[in-house]
Amino acid sequence: MRDAICALMKEGQSLGDLLSTLNGFAVGEDTIQATVDVRARPYLSHTVAGWTDGPSCSNVVLVVSGKSPSQNCWRRFTVTHTGTWRCEIDAFPTPFNNPEAPLAPGIPPGASRSASAN
Repeated sequence: MRDAICALMKEGQSLGDLLSTLNGFAVGEDTIQATVDVRARPYLSHTVAGWTDGPSCSNVVLVVSGKSPSQNCWRRFTVTHTGTWRCEIDAFPTPFNNPEAPLAPGIPPGASRSASAN
């Protein structure tokens, strides 16, 4: 499934288009079922600015940098393996000021502030 997802990634496509392309994509006799996490829904108009492999010790297939259509900012998205031929697009809503920052390893800026505010 990872190879199929990587083959479908294109810079400049919206996350919504990626979701549509992934969902129902046939790989041999199997079909990918893709969904979107509720936190990612407001950001489906972001466009893919780059991607990298997810951590090998996790269920994250790819980490994606998505550019906002109305601002000069980028957000971190993940394509996560959620089951047999199932994946989900997730988002971390904190904006970054460059396209490389969302792809950097580690916890995004502001994560601890958000957690402590709750």
